[in-house]
Amino acid sequence: MRTFLAGPDWDQLGFAVCSTLTDHTRAAFSAWLQLRHHERGQHSDLAELTSVGVLLTPRTDGYRDWNTTVVAVSGDPALTNEELLTYQHLFNAPNGPSRRRSSRRVIRQKGVSAQSTLRSDGAAPAPLAVAYG
Repeated sequence: MRTFLAGPDWDQLGFAVCSTLTDHTRAAFSAWLQLRHHERGQHSDLAELTSVGVLLTPRTDGYRDWNTTVVAVSGDPALTNEELLTYQHLFNAPNGPSRRRSSRRVIRQKGVSAQSTLRSDGAAPAPLAVAYG
């Protein structure tokens, strides 16, 4: 996953590529973009800013090669403290999730729930593993 900023008062673009499109990947990608947008509030006024994320995943129906999922966040995403800590734990740890915390993390996003149980080496099982970085 990568994020690009043109400047402090410009919209940001984030993108990712994943091997599968599921409710879990959608929820994880949306959570990642909300966190990146929230983090901009430390240096800019979020009321005037938008973050756009594009997720590419392969299709298997033969209609076309790729799915393109777009997520946009404008203004304050109003993350709860629990969401903020969970998202930071998943996406901001230098080598994946911290091993000092609980080994289960849940992402809830507008009725979609993604739950990941960490492996003993700290990595998450697919599809959430794509969210690290």
